[in-house]
Amino acid sequence: MFTFGALCLTGLAGCRTLNEEISKQLYSSLYTSGQKATMGWSRTSKYELTGEKLRQNTFEGTVKVGDVNACYQAGLREQSLYIANQLNDLITFIEQSTALELSTTVNLYLLRLNNIPDSYQMTFIEDPNTYIVPLFVTADNESCKTIISENPIYPYSLIHELTEMSLMLRKPNGVVLGDVECLGYKAVNYTRWFREGLANYAGLLAQNRISCDINCINEQTCTQFIDPFSSLDYLGDELFSWHNYQNMGQDDTFRHYSAALGLFLLIRQDFGPEAIKKIVTKTKDYDYLDGQDLIKIINEVLKTNLRKLVEDFKFPETGLKATPLTPATILNEGIGIKEGLFVVSVEPNSAAEKAQIKKNDVIVSINGKSLKYGIDLELAIFESRGKDSTEITVWQKDKGLITKTFQLDWSYSRRGKLK
Repeated sequence: MFTFGALCLTGLAGCRTLNEEISKQLYSSLYTSGQKATMGWSRTSKYELTGEKLRQNTFEGTVKVGDVNACYQAGLREQSLYIANQLNDLITFIEQSTALELSTTVNLYLLRLNNIPDSYQMTFIEDPNTYIVPLFVTADNESCKTIISENPIYPYSLIHELTEMSLMLRKPNGVVLGDVECLGYKAVNYTRWFREGLANYAGLLAQNRISCDINCINEQTCTQFIDPFSSLDYLGDELFSWHNYQNMGQDDTFRHYSAALGLFLLIRQDFGPEAIKKIVTKTKDYDYLDGQDLIKIINEVLKTNLRKLVEDFKFPETGLKATPLTPATILNEGIGIKEGLFVVSVEPNSAAEKAQIKKNDVIVSINGKSLKYGIDLELAIFESRGKDSTEITVWQKDKGLITKTFQLDWSYSRRGKLK
């Protein structure tokens, strides 16, 4: 059976006598010297999944829908069938939306546990055209809605990985060369911007599609890449030199992922969703593609200069930092609405401050478009591209819902300002 990592309790190690003596000394020093005592606990529940551990589980059966095989434990057949059907529908939808055939078979495993692990790591030796996905099920809440909301990999990251794998393992043509290492030699092909960009675009499409059916998507999934356009503005042409062997901090890594998504959203906005399908279709005329090949294909399909398009791109600075509303925030802050973006901070002299938006306000909509997830803020502003201002509806504790004019400066550029 599966086991969780150790639970570590600070200050509770050792035998009872030793604990008693340490406690006496601690409290004695508090009374005599007035020093502060820090007490607490930490927990790790990293879940390690291997082929051997997977085989140790008892599964009741498997359902197959298209290229999705969902293996389930006792009593979870209905849930596995629902998710297998939904994932198969998502795969078909992504193929129709991107013209990319998702050629990788998915083996889903619904695993019932007492608690959902904080993180997990998989180690398998499998056919590269097969993708293994564990979906964890809490023993006391086994609804489809809960399974989907509690597993951060579903659907954004899952569709992302299927898309990227299909790009690099496509048969017989159109293989996008990833950065690889062989016998110590690192082959850098500069295709990461394309792979991650298309994969993130597909993940976002999948997320939006199922959020209409089940209004409960994991928060981590929806807010991972919240600033695609400001990141693209920041990186510019530098995005095309991104590869897998760069040493970057987490902020820079997320900025590159976000900018890659922003590029594909920019292409969709300026040239239409069919343009992305045409780009992918054109790649099938080639056996192997590196970064320069991909730029050339996009230039030919869109009849543009991709590097110049990115270099010229700018995005307004809002001066806002906001996070999606949560039930705890609503109760703790006494907020009178249930959906929107909670304002964490407002920069001085920014567009947000000039619009009299304050910390602890809730941004409800921009130009009539409701906001729910972190990425919604930039998506809504992007739809006002070229306009000097947009309407923003805010909930404020003392005034309720009010609509303000929000100024947009499209000449602003972040390039070089954060380095």
